Amino acid sequence: MKIVIDARIYITGIGRYTRNLLQELSLIDTTNNYTVILRQDGFENYTPPNPNFKKILADYAPYSFAEQILLTIKLLKQRPDLVHFTNFNIPLLYPGAYVLTIHDLIHMSHSTFGSSTRSLPYYYFKKIVYFFAIRLAAHRAKKILVPSEATKKDIIRHLKVSPLKIVVTHEGLDSKLTSNKKVFKNKSNQVLEKYGIKCPYLLYVGTMYQHKNHRRLIKAHKMGFNPQRGLNPKLVLVGKVDTFSHQLKKEVDQAGMTNQIIFPGFTAPGGYAPDEDLHVLYQNALAYIFPSLKEGFGIPILEAQAQGLPVLCSRISCLPEIAGDSALYFDPYSEEDIADKIRKVMEDKKLRGQLISNGYQNIKRFSWEKMARETLSVYVKK
Repeated sequence: MKIVIDARIYITGIGRYTRNLLQELSLIDTTNNYTVILRQDGFENYTPPNPNFKKILADYAPYSFAEQILLTIKLLKQRPDLVHFTNFNIPLLYPGAYVLTIHDLIHMSHSTFGSSTRSLPYYYFKKIVYFFAIRLAAHRAKKILVPSEATKKDIIRHLKVSPLKIVVTHEGLDSKLTSNKKVFKNKSNQVLEKYGIKCPYLLYVGTMYQHKNHRRLIKAHKMGFNPQRGLNPKLVLVGKVDTFSHQLKKEVDQAGMTNQIIFPGFTAPGGYAPDEDLHVLYQNALAYIFPSLKEGFGIPILEAQAQGLPVLCSRISCLPEIAGDSALYFDPYSEEDIADKIRKVMEDKKLRGQLISNGYQNIKRFSWEKMARETLSVYVKK
């Protein structure tokens, strides 16, 4: 088969999925021929590893006019047997066979206006276009790949797609997180001092979008703060400095919680803690907390467990599917329940040890190789 993989989103966001898919396919498939379509940044960073892989430049931005017209023309020139679009933004005029990855439908179940810098009319116009495009793309696809059963149910409910068309391919965990975890331990004091962090602390790593539920987490943290009982953890929120993290930090400062809730991104050059610092922040945290209201998969849970952290997370969306019995769950809409679970994980050393042990077992269920083999099976059977 001649297979084209749309890898235009290669560096950021869902680029992690695309990069790992390409890497694992190159290790398990030497039979089919792959053409990888990339924008300029990805083109410079991706080197085809095998003779049956090649790359071509298609520097067309997602959701653009060029994507709809010029990408269609480029795909037709390739004459592929199958195209894999790794996100729902596809050229709707393309008439050939394709499979589609849909990572989540957060835009349909949660308002994201608070995560937008545009006007309200523009937001609603974009949402209408999004719904039209993703529904059309889903119905025309030969198969739809999703990272969780929860996302599969969302697609069936919102897009009215047959469940027989949808294939769950759980995502994986980067191997570098499971090996040599203590390599940065000798830098702990230096890194923690740089960001003004004192142990114990709870850690969150990710974006500051509205559906991530930070505001309830912050209120719950304040409720559970009780130095007289020894309950005085810091809350460390690691994410890039952008409009949304600025808004959240301003609210924290106004609430008089500047010394309790720390944003390392505001101290780090470039607005985000580098990987070597992030390893230190994982290794010294008391626990990882994930209060999100909606996710497509939940890679942060696996990353935290690989670093030996007990995990507290929402009992909602796909998170129980991903964490199984290896997390301490809370109701993300209840600040009281979040605070109660924070107190519990702080006070119960035995519980923390059990969660850590269960976490190490849990991550064994997920691998990028398994995801790639399941994806290859879809290519062959499409």
